[in-house]
Amino acid sequence: FASCGDLKVSSGAMEFASNASWLNGTNVTVCGTGTLRLNASKTLGRKSVVRVDGSGVISIANGCTQRIRTLFVGETEIAPGTYTKANAPEVLKPHLADTTGVLAVTGDGIVLIVR
Repeated sequence: FASCGDLKVSSGAMEFASNASWLNGTNVTVCGTGTLRLNASKTLGRKSVVRVDGSGVISIANGCTQRIRTLFVGETEIAPGTYTKANAPEVLKPHLADTTGVLAVTGDGIVLIVR
């Protein structure tokens, strides 16, 4: 299914099943002690603005890629790029789970991923 509206995870864990999505959502916030678990590629919309703060964690399943438009850690905007826990900017590392999932921040441009 594709949901719309904003999504905020501030405590506990929200886990998307492999067939679920939030494609029409625009603002996704993971804060406090919340964990957002994304178990498939294309769970979030590629136009999504994601904010992570506090002890919030984003967990992207091994082998999956999530494309979003903009990413903020607190007030810091993360430059467009393709990030895993291993190569993420230091400010972002504490907010990514220990998986091989990829978070692709596109900015306002278009990113083509060829596999």
